[in-house]
Amino acid sequence: MFEFSHYSSSTDHATLREDIYPPWDPSNCPSGVSITYSKDIYMWDFWCHTNTVSQETEVFYLWARREMPREQRHYNAQVGHAILMESGHIKDLKPCLEPTMMQFDRCGEPFCIWTGNTFESEQDNTVFMTPTMGIRIPGQSDPYQIIGVCKRHEGNTWGPIVPLLEQPTECAQIEMMNNANISYDISTDDDIDVAWRDGAAVRVKDRTFMLFCAKARECFTQKPFPAIGIAHLIPGQAFDDSESWELLPPHKLHLGKIDGSVSHFKSGQIEMPVAFWHNNRLYLSVLTKHPYPKNKTNQYHLKDEATRLYLVNHDALLNHSVLSLEPVRVQSMRTNTPIFLDKGRVSGDGLWGSSVVSDGRRVFLIGCGSSSKIGAPFPYLGFVAIECGLSDGTLTVPFDDLWFQDGRLRITSVDN
Repeated sequence: MFEFSHYSSSTDHATLREDIYPPWDPSNCPSGVSITYSKDIYMWDFWCHTNTVSQETEVFYLWARREMPREQRHYNAQVGHAILMESGHIKDLKPCLEPTMMQFDRCGEPFCIWTGNTFESEQDNTVFMTPTMGIRIPGQSDPYQIIGVCKRHEGNTWGPIVPLLEQPTECAQIEMMNNANISYDISTDDDIDVAWRDGAAVRVKDRTFMLFCAKARECFTQKPFPAIGIAHLIPGQAFDDSESWELLPPHKLHLGKIDGSVSHFKSGQIEMPVAFWHNNRLYLSVLTKHPYPKNKTNQYHLKDEATRLYLVNHDALLNHSVLSLEPVRVQSMRTNTPIFLDKGRVSGDGLWGSSVVSDGRRVFLIGCGSSSKIGAPFPYLGFVAIECGLSDGTLTVPFDDLWFQDGRLRITSVDN
């Protein structure tokens, strides 16, 4: 399997092999921060699941071989599987999903697999995963996105992956527009990328919802924007049956600012929704990316990747099928000052592909550490887990601004 080495604030600096990875300076690493290095692979987009049998916290992630060119890794990703240890490190298990496990019997060819999430059935404890299926359609440049589903079998094996939620047809768009102020949008004639991926299922009392990345359009202004898609499982129906799910109107995402105000997220991308319960409250973590202005080739480049956490009004979701979100305040444990969790994409340093997750007891900010100062073709260092506090709608992190010798885990006090 993959070769990992570990480092935390208590690890001796000399135990790191500089010929494999330039080490980060442990003198600047506060308590609660752990890093796991892989010498063979890139890792990104993490999600967690607490195994009800072993009580272990399982970590799933996308990975690609290190020797693969950067522009190819998203189209050659597999899903890895590891255990999050008490120390915050991960113990690697065998990879569990790959593109060859996808089954699609219509026009098109399954060829890439992207981010999903896990969900455990309350009836029989079956664990499902909802990876995104990328389908190559003749005549289309971008892959057709489908939220897929597969189940875990004995021996910790998975598959096959079959379609669960597919993009709506034009007729479904019209029907949705007649019943709501905004509709799902699958058009490709504007600056907002089509999205239908990264499904995250969550149980709210006796109902199950799927939250996912989507594109929407306002009915009156016809303006497109990134959105959170919502579907619900028809009561009494099977989770892994595509006929068991009904689409609900998509939701606009509002961005919380340091001063307490909010603004509508109008352009860019939403990725990696992660829904979890903590202390009887429902939270949603998402990753937002803002675009640079168009360049001379008329293309957008994404920047300013930020991890955002929201408190979900579960009563509104349960009783009215409405996703009502309140931005969670993020603050320093030392100074109680508000901070903003961004990756520092412009400099290339920081924590990328990150999300806030819970194992039922602890809350972590997890992601991939990177540094532009290493000089590698793709400056990747490894898995980072930062244990945080979460109570009364406030996420508390154990640092103000975290720097490393060869890179920066960028936590700034300025909103973008």
